[in-house]
Amino acid sequence: MRRVLARRVVVPVLLLLLGACQSQAELKKKMRDDACTKNLDCAYGLECVAGAALADGGTSSARTCQFHSFGDCEGDGSQPGPDGQPQCLHSYKCRDGHCTVQCAGHKDCKQGEVCKVGLCQRGGAVASCYDTRDCIYPERCYYGQCVASPPPTRCTSDLDCPAGGRCTNGTCT
Repeated sequence: MRRVLARRVVVPVLLLLLGACQSQAELKKKMRDDACTKNLDCAYGLECVAGAALADGGTSSARTCQFHSFGDCEGDGSQPGPDGQPQCLHSYKCRDGHCTVQCAGHKDCKQGEVCKVGLCQRGGAVASCYDTRDCIYPERCYYGQCVASPPPTRCTSDLDCPAGGRCTNGTCT
């Protein structure tokens, strides 16, 4: 009787754990025009919106991932605006009259480049991750992608570090 009861409990638990591990094998963020329910469903630089204009020119009544707008622009966004500054930051591009990230996926980049956190970068594959422990040192996990960590800031006291940072062994943490 105890063996039958143990099997009835253990087998479903093992199947549940196996399914959970398999679903974490690949982080899949939604790309432009893919259906979504919340912003976290979408790749970096995209947001989940209702009634958006699709890439093919149509409009969607459902919620889909679309480029997040960081401001309005004309041309390629590098022309000066009314304040004399470029309309878009140097790492953004002007797309459909809005400043957006350069890319949301590899297909938005040129041949031989990959999209890492909204920027087209030369060569290499992008590893997906849930946590920094999923990345090869010294990379860290940011929006589901392994990216290079910035070099540590040298310091002699906490005052040398960014707000909230601490100086530990000559490095800001």
